[in-house]
Amino acid sequence: MITAEDRALAAWCLDRIKAEGADSARYTLNRSVEDLVATLNGQTDRITHCEDCSISLEIFAKGRFGSFSTNRCDRESLAAFIRKAVETTCAMEKDNCRCLPEPARKVKDAASGLEAGLYDSSYELGSQRDRVNIALKAAVFGPGIISEEGEYSESVSDNYVADTEGLECCHSETSFDYGVETTIQDSDGRRYSAY
Repeated sequence: MITAEDRALAAWCLDRIKAEGADSARYTLNRSVEDLVATLNGQTDRITHCEDCSISLEIFAKGRFGSFSTNRCDRESLAAFIRKAVETTCAMEKDNCRCLPEPARKVKDAASGLEAGLYDSSYELGSQRDRVNIALKAAVFGPGIISEEGEYSESVSDNYVADTEGLECCHSETSFDYGVETTIQDSDGRRYSAY
């Protein structure tokens, strides 16, 4: 979930962007976690855990627009990144049609990120052992199947958007996915694969 520290970093970035000479800006933080269990022929093949964090900036400066992203989220790296992003934006051709949306068009009821109902709190209860058991129960390897490759994954994605005109909104969602690819052989020895 989006923390007070995440919100403070957004405010700091937006202040820096303005201090570097931009007129306005939008900041987007994307944070995700995915746990995946892969099966091969009915057995656990691999287990992975991935965490990702990125920041996107849309900068409006002197009638110009630039869009930039980075996965370096520490303030020292961001300070240099912001400086170059504003410089680059100022070197662009004018684009008088680009600006932040009017305040009336901005969302005002997405404070927690749970408003859309796309976050399943059971995500927090799962363990690596649970994920392995789900993947193995769903595996389809058996008689008549030449090979089976399956993947079960659970993920959570948190997004935070803020702009220099006071917009602050969040979106959180979870997903639970399983897919399998199998190869079978018919009585004439022909093989077929499908997902």
